Amino acid sequence: MLGAVAAVAASAVIATSAAAIAATPDITTAWVPIGGSNLAYAGTCIGNLISSQVSAGAPAYVAAYADDEEDFTGCALTLQRSANGGKTWHVVRSRTIPPTKTHGDASAITADVFDGPGYRARACVITAGMPRRCTPAITLAAGTGVPASPAQPASFTLIARGLSAGNGSAWCGASMASTTVKKQAGSAVDAAFQVVRTACVYWIQVSANKGKTWASTGPRVVIAPPAGNPIVQAFLGPQPDGPGLIARTCAQAPDISATVICGHTW
Repeated sequence: MLGAVAAVAASAVIATSAAAIAATPDITTAWVPIGGSNLAYAGTCIGNLISSQVSAGAPAYVAAYADDEEDFTGCALTLQRSANGGKTWHVVRSRTIPPTKTHGDASAITADVFDGPGYRARACVITAGMPRRCTPAITLAAGTGVPASPAQPASFTLIARGLSAGNGSAWCGASMASTTVKKQAGSAVDAAFQVVRTACVYWIQVSANKGKTWASTGPRVVIAPPAGNPIVQAFLGPQPDGPGLIARTCAQAPDISATVICGHTW
């Protein structure tokens, strides 16, 4: 499976969590889906572009995202780029969502690529028995900086594992997914976050003693939406999981409350 994480003993994950958090910078990159009529449909697989240019001058990068709502045939996702106005296209990033007969929703995100002036980018999806479909191509305005990668391997959505912190008009939402349908050696979890009109802090926690104690793993995601774009997204790549571990996402809306909300366990 793309992006699979090597098997790690539960005790090793817990023992190294504090050191990993201290040594890993926060992820502060926000993303926005291009959305609307720019989606590409191939059967039950939906392709889209996400952009790190959430405000003027922000990094001019895009990544491709695919969601297979009924993951029974699988889906191939490519991020394609052109440097000659769309006359020729080159695959610069790709992901594959494998088919499964036991789970109904899976997604994947490619690594990002520069898409400022001089380039055009599009997301394409293809699934068994269907022709390739691509989103309309876009070019972002000039920007500065390089974003943290949003890349996530093919992951299976953990149904009813969402959470939110905040209030009715401003909140921090999170959902978690697993790289395997069932926990096994080499499994990993990743997360997607929605930031709505307030600053948000997110992280993943794991427990090796059935939830008696928890330890954070991987970097935190710290996002404050820009004034002109109050609803943005963020992503956290795969973190070690597997037999002997349970995992959950946690969120806080610090400008609203000091309360930390953690989701259902997996």
